[in-house]
Amino acid sequence: AVFAGVSVLSCRGLDSVSLVDCEEARACQSGTSAGDGGADANVVVPPGCDLTKSPKDAPSCVDDGVGVFVSPTGSDGAAGTKSAPVKSVGKGVELAGSKGLPRVYVCEGTYDANVEIKSGVSVYGGLSCAWAYTGAKPKVAPPKGVALKVTKVTGAVVLEDLEVVGSADASVPGDSAIAVFVSESTSVTLRSSKIRAG
Repeated sequence: AVFAGVSVLSCRGLDSVSLVDCEEARACQSGTSAGDGGADANVVVPPGCDLTKSPKDAPSCVDDGVGVFVSPTGSDGAAGTKSAPVKSVGKGVELAGSKGLPRVYVCEGTYDANVEIKSGVSVYGGLSCAWAYTGAKPKVAPPKGVALKVTKVTGAVVLEDLEVVGSADASVPGDSAIAVFVSESTSVTLRSSKIRAG
């Protein structure tokens, strides 16, 4: 049998999560999350930036000092700034983790590589590639495998304004299609996102 679904069932306090419930409530959450949990103590938060709010409600947080920037026209050898974004979401997450930054900002477009989050780094879409909030959801859709994993994260992770599509490997009979898989993590919030298994 082929399993096609979304695995966000390892959430503390949740026995199961359905996409209908998440869309109606506009959030799927495990644990509690007051904001982004990956910020290093040395991060300088710009004036007017409130890390407990979304980029649409705190646009001054969309800043090089707070996050790494990802664009389909970027380069994974770039610095990950607004003017020099990286190309893959996974590279943005890795760079934010190594720099102690709490956020990754992903502009509209399609990203075809799998993403794994292993530290308290949050990923926000809904942005144009001029870095203004538009609500446009970037699409994370690798050709096979789990599209987005959150593994062994002790800090808060927020995934917001994204479209995540998981696809089975057509060459492997019975392969599962999984969009999001959360494992051994204390606080993960999915908000205003479209999550589906292909």
